[in-house]
Amino acid sequence: MSQRVGYIRVSTDRQLAGQHLDKESIEKASGKDRNRPVLDDALAYVREGEALVVHSMDRVGRNLVDLVQMVEALVAKGVQVEFIKEGLIFEGTPEH
Repeated sequence: MSQRVGYIRVSTDRQLAGQHLDKESIEKASGKDRNRPVLDDALAYVREGEALVVHSMDRVGRNLVDLVQMVEALVAKGVQVEFIKEGLIFEGTPEH
């Protein structure tokens, strides 16, 4: 992995304390609203070979469908998605 991009929503920046991150994106918006510009920027920023690191799944998805679609889109472009609390890492190779 060349770069690890952390996404932190609402709570405190301690969510990813102890994690090596090259960039942090901190959002103040509520999770119930899909209008989260910092998340959108983080999703657009990460590139193939990089990782998006999030404290837990509930920090990014409004619901299960939203979460699955986001993870599938990132994995399809070669971005690793790591959820610290759940201990889950999703990765794949981009479809060319």
